[in-house]
Amino acid sequence: MLGINDSTVSDCVRGNPIGTVDVDFASISNVSYTNPLFATERASSVFTDTNISNPIGIKVAQNSMAWENAPNDKFVIVEYLITNTGNKTLDSLHVGIFADWDIMNSDMNRADYDADNKLGYVYSTETGGLYAGISLLTKDKPSYFALDHLYGGGGNINPNDGFPSPEKFAAMNSGISHKQAGTTGTGSDVSHVVGAILYNLAPGESRKVAFAFIGGTNLASLQASAIAAKTEYKSFNTAATPNTATLTFCPGDTVNVLIKPAPGTAFNFYTKTGTLLYSGSEFSLPQQTTPDTIYIAGIDSVFESPLSKTIIRFASNASADFTFSPNPLDLSVGNTVSFTSNGSGIVSYNWDFGDNTNSTEQNPLHLYTFENKYPVTLYVTDSQSCKISKTDTLSVLNSITTGLTNQTSNTFKIYPVPSSDFLTIEYTGTETIKDISIINTLGETVFKIKTLKKGDAAKLDIQALPKGIFYLKYRINNKVEIKSFIKQ
Repeated sequence: MLGINDSTVSDCVRGNPIGTVDVDFASISNVSYTNPLFATERASSVFTDTNISNPIGIKVAQNSMAWENAPNDKFVIVEYLITNTGNKTLDSLHVGIFADWDIMNSDMNRADYDADNKLGYVYSTETGGLYAGISLLTKDKPSYFALDHLYGGGGNINPNDGFPSPEKFAAMNSGISHKQAGTTGTGSDVSHVVGAILYNLAPGESRKVAFAFIGGTNLASLQASAIAAKTEYKSFNTAATPNTATLTFCPGDTVNVLIKPAPGTAFNFYTKTGTLLYSGSEFSLPQQTTPDTIYIAGIDSVFESPLSKTIIRFASNASADFTFSPNPLDLSVGNTVSFTSNGSGIVSYNWDFGDNTNSTEQNPLHLYTFENKYPVTLYVTDSQSCKISKTDTLSVLNSITTGLTNQTSNTFKIYPVPSSDFLTIEYTGTETIKDISIINTLGETVFKIKTLKKGDAAKLDIQALPKGIFYLKYRINNKVEIKSFIKQ
């Protein structure tokens, strides 16, 4: 039975007056039998409600499925794919299955309802009495009405004294307020209507509703079969689980995030607390600046898929860590600093040495000539084109010039500068000069003289030295002094 109000009901159930049957459905596809992969046998047909003067405007594709092996051998699943063929949205379409089981002695039957399994059932009160029931398998809001054919009162509906459309609609539209029938004595002749409510079925939209018709020897066996039927039905009516994804953006960016899950075409997007954010094929988060996690379920089928998640992160895949040596740099020893990048995930490098010079090498060497504290910054770019940086301070000092006086520096001469072959050293001071050596820019000693006294002069053969800057280092009264020269 299908109904939208008490005057618009389409069905193929006994009617009014007594002895008549409403035949409101017209078949547009005869019953066919197939052997699907997910059931032992399936029977299919298609019908509409065009045999009635005031049709709702629906088309129904019915699939009935049965299994031969336990635990699925005690039920038949009947699935209805209902399409709104009209031009108006059906705000509340009531779907009901009317069943008059007549189990054993039909006057000794009772009807009841198990809310946990959305299961309406009828059973015989006789010894060894059998049970039969109908369980709603889909997630729609259930309805249930138990009908007593012999005893009236209490809002009962007796379908045997005429079953007009208003009573049929009442049996589908009363929620679960009339759960029992046949409660007097050893029972009664009973029937029931097990149903569901489909809300807001738009023109052209199709939606599935499914029921399991179950037989058993007691209520426990019916309940076990209801659970098995729902498990089986969900196994081939659950949407595919969307792929998990991580979307990475650069720290500090403001981005418009677009989440397009796959596989599937329709999804529910949730917060981590389960609040529904949106339903559709994709979800956008404009002007996003902070990390987030969106949970996603596929809804292409009757049942939602298990949740997956899309993680939104603002982080670089690279790190800009670096070290350098020596630190501090002593110009009395050398003027070269070795820089080493210790980061990972880096695509490009840009070093700012703090003295208006740069390098794009991964591990550069750099020369410093003046004492200072230099802010050295490494800028790196990762595979996401994110740019991050780190700054550290390099101290450059000259221990040779510490403690120098004009007196000592004025008594020591080096010439000619620049020089290509011989370098002359003259000393006119009164103190002995010790530990005289020539040092290259790497801090390596390349020439040594032990001492010079007042009036001494030394002529050093520097022809073997390469071209470049060199330093003459010496000590007077435990004070270190340095002079530079150029070898041409």
